[in-house]
Amino acid sequence: MPRRAVAYHLTARDLAILRWVGRGGIAAESQLSNRFWPGCRATTAHDRLRHLVKTDYLARHICDARRPGEVVYTLTPPGRRLFPPAEQRTLQAGLPTASAIRQQLVAQDAYLYLEQEAHAQGGHLVAWQGEAALRSAFYRAAHAGKRQALAARMTAIPDAQVQIAGADGRMWTCDVEIDGQYHGQMLRRKLDRCGTGGRPTLWICTAPRRAAHIRQAAACYPNIRVIALA
Repeated sequence: MPRRAVAYHLTARDLAILRWVGRGGIAAESQLSNRFWPGCRATTAHDRLRHLVKTDYLARHICDARRPGEVVYTLTPPGRRLFPPAEQRTLQAGLPTASAIRQQLVAQDAYLYLEQEAHAQGGHLVAWQGEAALRSAFYRAAHAGKRQALAARMTAIPDAQVQIAGADGRMWTCDVEIDGQYHGQMLRRKLDRCGTGGRPTLWICTAPRRAAHIRQAAACYPNIRVIALA
């Protein structure tokens, strides 16, 4: 018999966790601990996440995409149904494809980095849309007959898009690209597409040497900022 989730056990933080996991597609236990239980013992996060698994709102997995034995979580269909129908379209339930798992985990690290950076500068991260939400919005607009206008604005769907409010209240929106296995002509084409598109783009790398290489290759595109995550 399937497990039954009990809604009245959920706190505001529980719902925020489910939303964050669903929007990103997947999240590591360490990422969730850092964001929702800063300064607390790892067991505090582990125990609450275990409760969300027992109530069938989250699913727990062991993943080797980034490092052996990493504990990760995904949203379940019952977890997604806790949210309004319009918001459900922006949430992923179930494991991403094998090729997307590492990318989406790195995207969550990018989210944490940008959130902390904005806070340090007196601003805050307002909104984050993952690739699934951006693709869904693209096809809904296309279905509504807005294909030509939307295609002109978004010729390629980025891995994510972030909106940040600065200390002065001004808002800025930036595409987020997670560095992949791009080399040679493939890398040049990717950089050219981002660079000539004109939209501010954050190119996220996980290794300093790779970031230095991308920074050099993207030097002619002032709208691309390369970030090396520690």
